[in-house]
This record gives sequence, structure tokens and C-alpha cells, in this order.
Amino acid sequence: IFTTAAPPSATQTRRSAFLLTLLPPTVIAILNPSIFYSAMDLAGAFGIVALFGVLPPAMAWAVRYQAADATATSSRGTQLQSDGRDVAPRTRRSAPMAVLPDLVPGRKPLLMMMGVTAAALILQKIEIMAAATM
Repeated sequence: IFTTAAPPSATQTRRSAFLLTLLPPTVIAILNPSIFYSAMDLAGAFGIVALFGVLPPAMAWAVRYQAADATATSSRGTQLQSDGRDVAPRTRRSAPMAVLPDLVPGRKPLLMMMGVTAAALILQKIEIMAAATM
């Protein structure tokens, strides 16, 4: 049950990882190219829309509006209480964030429109795929 064989070397581990990663998809693509093209179509449709359609508005929303919950930030970058007084330095949990101008105008309506458009593209692709399978 227990062997005293030496553990595999780094070269053997890399070689086996390379073969296990590369060989199965290559064999499947050679035997049936339509499966490979279908997989690329799915990955492209959903991956690209998520990467370039959903994530940028979500990240911009998080960066722009994350501090709007309890404290506001003045144009100097100092934290203000709800009544406008400066928060004492001893109560600050972290250094104030630098205030940067918005690179894209439009605020919340534009960010929501971008997210809704990306979601509509995803739903459209799902509808096309469902119609093709019927």
C-alpha cells in the first residue's frame, strides 16, 4: 500500500500538468470541432459582456458611491459628519481617499443604463440559444 518512491520532480509535475491541461481539449476539438466552436461562442458571448459590460459600471458605482453611506467627503478629501463638521483625526479608521474627477460624465443614470444594456445583451443571447434548441 505504501511505496517508498520519491515524490515527482518539478519537471515531471509541470509536464503532467501541461499534458492534463492541453490534451483533453485538443482531442475533443479534433474529434468534434462543432463542440469547440459552440463552447467558444458561449464563452465569448457571456464572458465578454460580463467583462466589458457588467464589471466596469459596477466598479465605477462602487468607487463613486461607496462612501455615501455614513460620511460625506468634501472637495479637500476630508471626511465630514452629517452636520458638516470635520471628523476628528482620532476617529478616522483609514486615511482619506484622494478626490479624483469623474472620467466619464453621467453619474448614476449612465451607470445604470450601461448595466441594463449589458443585462439585455445577456438575456438576448439566452433567448437566441433557447430558440435554437427548440
